Amino acid sequence: MKEIKTIYIAIAVIMIFVLAGFFLLFNSIGTLRGDVENLKLAIYFKEQNNGKNDTASSTDTAGTTSTPSVETKNPAPTPKEDAGTEISTAIMFEASSTTTLLPQTTLTVTVESVIKYTDGTVAVNMRAFTNKASSYAAFDPKSVIQILNLDGNNQAASDVVGKFDSIPPKSVSSGTLNFKGLSGRNTIILQIGTGETMKFYEFDFLKKTYEETAVG
Repeated sequence: MKEIKTIYIAIAVIMIFVLAGFFLLFNSIGTLRGDVENLKLAIYFKEQNNGKNDTASSTDTAGTTSTPSVETKNPAPTPKEDAGTEISTAIMFEASSTTTLLPQTTLTVTVESVIKYTDGTVAVNMRAFTNKASSYAAFDPKSVIQILNLDGNNQAASDVVGKFDSIPPKSVSSGTLNFKGLSGRNTIILQIGTGETMKFYEFDFLKKTYEETAVG
């Protein structure tokens, strides 16, 4: 009788190890798929920066003007004479579209750079990609990208340059969030995302560096 119980216990232990192994395997596959998807998006955004998917009109052999069917990005904001201190980033996260346009969908958002100008303006250059959308989607970047204030309410962008109220599916909308009144600060903390996916990134404009940081 004891031998039978020992066999049952051994079988149960083996089954637990097998199930744990399957769980770890599936988890690794899911992580790998996420990394591959992020790599595809990074390549996609790089191609856009190189101008391969510009929406400028072109002339065909018949002499008529045609426009590519895929809208890729909005016109870039007019550059300032003050070049500012620019920190390039590789921040990528997912955010939900707003209820302005239904159905809601998940957007892939990238923060490409953060620039601080001498007048105290901090500009956050970003893109929103509707890679999972089946129809037009709306996005409110001011609600998911803010400057953290440890001694009070967060600071939202004073204005947004770019069109995010109606983004076609499978396309990219680029723009800039401008934060005012930061001339006396050489470091800021960007709060990115909402809820459990929220992350914090500290930017040092003297060292021209940034890093993810813990708050609280």
